[in-house]
Amino acid sequence: EGGNGSLLKPFNEWRDVNWQPNTDYLQKAGTVAVASFTVSVQGTADAPVTIGSYGDEPTGGARNRPQIQGAITFDNASYVTLQGMDIYGAPFGAVTLLDGANHITVRDNEIRDSQAGVLIRASAGGDNRIDGNVVHNNAGQGIAMAGGVQGHGDVIAYNSIIANGLHGIEISSNYSIIEYNEVMSNGNLTIGTSGIHTHVEAYGDGTGHDLVIRLNVVG
Repeated sequence: EGGNGSLLKPFNEWRDVNWQPNTDYLQKAGTVAVASFTVSVQGTADAPVTIGSYGDEPTGGARNRPQIQGAITFDNASYVTLQGMDIYGAPFGAVTLLDGANHITVRDNEIRDSQAGVLIRASAGGDNRIDGNVVHNNAGQGIAMAGGVQGHGDVIAYNSIIANGLHGIEISSNYSIIEYNEVMSNGNLTIGTSGIHTHVEAYGDGTGHDLVIRLNVVG
């Protein structure tokens, strides 16, 4: 409140942001933003949006990621990249994609200590990528996927998904690729859970087909 989004006078809360295509929105490393917020900006391939960090990047040792205590929801957003953040303490999914969200990239984040890690809802629009994140110690699923759009499948790749309470990756979607993930020590709060769990909601409901699940390490 009171900021204008410039480097000298930054916004104090993510909820103050007036989202625009072709813009980078950056939170200073080492700071904590306590709030949940929704991103609905319609970027394009030529005018994408980035949510990330700036300043104080270490040359060695632990990374000083900016922290968001709360949930980020991509609601009908497009061509947005979320990267380099530490997201935790969400009362539901720490990162959720829904209502037509497409071409969303969630990359190189730590996503932890929430009710669930990443949720791709059945209403999401496809061509989304969850890539290179560390997703750990969430009470529910590390990553849960539903829906799926033919020819526009979502990709889950190169993530470390560790010590979540339910399935590491829960898949009730179609046309998705799940590859090169490390999925370890999940299901620590619920008996009968899996590292990578595929299922349908009901017989004949048309989900759980045209999946590629390959080259993951599961333990």
